[in-house]
Amino acid sequence: LSENRAKTNFPGCKQVTRFRDREGHFFADAVHLEEEEAGVPRMTHPFEPAKQLDLAGFPHEPLLHPVWRDGGVLETPPGVRESADYARRRLAELPPEHRRFENPHVYKVGLSEQLHTLREKLTDEYKKGIMS
Repeated sequence: LSENRAKTNFPGCKQVTRFRDREGHFFADAVHLEEEEAGVPRMTHPFEPAKQLDLAGFPHEPLLHPVWRDGGVLETPPGVRESADYARRRLAELPPEHRRFENPHVYKVGLSEQLHTLREKLTDEYKKGIMS
């Protein structure tokens, strides 16, 4: 916890879901609690809660996949060449306005309403605890 909102951690086990626009390009990433449904209907800006984005109906995919469980590797990691090819393919799916070096657009990343609410609740409880 910090007085600076940008330094405050987000509680719980999380998942990140990537949303695509109607043309299939990457559009936004939403961080949400692992147990939440992947297609969160709305996301909130991490530090400016008045800024929200409606995500209902956009195609989406989870980004975090387990690679280790109960002391064992779940799948063999890809090689260097496969990883580089994957990175090139994924970068091509990012709209050009985000890839340019001069005046790039900021890629949208936000929190699910449930994660945002949990962070606010825990922060308030902590502050009340230290004040009493």
